[in-house]
Amino acid sequence: MTLDRANSPSCGSSSIDRSSTIPRSSVALDNHVAEKEDETDRYDVGDAQEPASEMPAPSKDGKNCNQVTWDGPDDPHNPRNWSTPYKLFLTTLGCITALNVTFASSAPTPALTFIAKEFNTSVEVTNLITTLFLVGYITGPVLWGPGSELLGRQLVFRTSMILYTLFILGQALANNIETLLITRLIAGVFAAAPMTNSSAIMADIWAPAARGYAVSFFCVCVFTGPVIGPVEPILVLVTLYLSFIYGILYALFEAVPLVYIGKRGWGLGPDGVAFIAVGLGSCLAAALNFRFSVRFASLMEKWKGFPPPEERLYGAMVAGPCLVIGVLLFGWTGQYPNIHWLAPAFGLVLVGISVGLIFVSLMAYLVDVYLMYSASAMAANTMCRSAIAAAFPLFTVQMFTKLGINWASTLVACIGIVLLPSPFLFYKYGSRIRTGSTFAPCHDLRIAKELEAEGKILV
Repeated sequence: MTLDRANSPSCGSSSIDRSSTIPRSSVALDNHVAEKEDETDRYDVGDAQEPASEMPAPSKDGKNCNQVTWDGPDDPHNPRNWSTPYKLFLTTLGCITALNVTFASSAPTPALTFIAKEFNTSVEVTNLITTLFLVGYITGPVLWGPGSELLGRQLVFRTSMILYTLFILGQALANNIETLLITRLIAGVFAAAPMTNSSAIMADIWAPAARGYAVSFFCVCVFTGPVIGPVEPILVLVTLYLSFIYGILYALFEAVPLVYIGKRGWGLGPDGVAFIAVGLGSCLAAALNFRFSVRFASLMEKWKGFPPPEERLYGAMVAGPCLVIGVLLFGWTGQYPNIHWLAPAFGLVLVGISVGLIFVSLMAYLVDVYLMYSASAMAANTMCRSAIAAAFPLFTVQMFTKLGINWASTLVACIGIVLLPSPFLFYKYGSRIRTGSTFAPCHDLRIAKELEAEGKILV
């Protein structure tokens, strides 16, 4: 990649070091947004002119001499042109880190009562083990999202993961509840880095047609883990929706020990196996999303490479009713020990499918809406939904205990019913809302006007 000034005879003959012109964020380069305003209107007649040697010479071919570009469509420095095996390696690496940090978020949940006995404290205090980790997710994205766009993805990943590992080690060596809670909080801050930036890496390296598959694997890892800045209108609405779905998931995580340990007398190990049902559902969600991604890829030619982002939402539309059914099945069969344990487990599978499809659809939707600003959008999204989800473990155990697992689950299902129309509303009104966004490029709306001018019918 080079600067046009180095290639245009009219822009001077000095050569520019190729490596020094490569910015740290490939997303900004890929969209060619580094343009300089025309300054000629500052030198009107009567104003003092700058020396000719200091003024940029106009390009003979009409190109902006200061524009940063790739060396053609096959530039090897463009991440989109990297080999498929290497892109798969980076995608896998991002998914594994996301799997690791989300695993850490809920791993202590089945052992909370044992931790309370070990440190001679109340269960309410030990519930902070999950909450404080999620509180760390609130702070982390503010640093890691914008930081990766300014300093580069590698520096953020390396620094955050090393420090995250050290504070995870501190949890294992904690001799008191205070040390455990502090290390959980700080580990959560650093754990937010792969949650925020893994999807941004996928936006860097994958073309839109293949991006849905990569995001599918990422979201599977995000939701399999717990079981084994711009604030724009569309971002606010999507974030609020995802926040409550995220909260519902963690509410059910707190209820699982009540169903299998409290009602059925299982031990710590078998209770942990029950969480696999959610992971299985997440895997099935990824498989279903492949079908939706094939449909999205079929629209690429018609929409000149930029189909409407709302076409990503079909999975979330299917998942809404499935979530309500899964929560009700889990609650009403989990309440009664005489009902086979597979019944509430099947409800958890439906919950896993639903949450997986919702997150795959909405995450891919945000990436397609914000493109080069997707890392900051993900940072805002992660921060807000983690803030809301952090509150759920503080009251869900008491809620499920006092209301009963069946009626508490019914309350959660009612929240799901209220949220159910959200993806349908995004699909219908999303394009209209995006027009008011400063950071949403809206390429599809421009293409739609071109197609209408050509007399082509849009379906």
